[in-house]
Amino acid sequence: MKETVANASADTPFSPEYAAAYLNKSVNTLQYMRCHKSDAITYSKTGGHIVYRRKNLDAYLDKCEKNVHLIFD
Repeated sequence: MKETVANASADTPFSPEYAAAYLNKSVNTLQYMRCHKSDAITYSKTGGHIVYRRKNLDAYLDKCEKNVHLIFD
C-alpha cells in the first residue's frame, strides 16, 4: 500500500487505510487526529468517506521533520 501512495500524483485521493500505511500510523491514530487535533492532516469528506491527498500527507511529514529539527538544534 505504501508504494501505491508514494508512486501516485500529488492530488490522488487515498482512503485512511492507504494514508495510514504511507505514514506508518494506524487508522485509529488518523481518526483520533481528525477528531481531537487542531493541526490534523488536511482531509476531504465526500459522501461520508474520508480521503487524504498525497500532497497533504507529504506536507504533514515535512511539518513533523521540521519540528524534530527544532528540538535537536
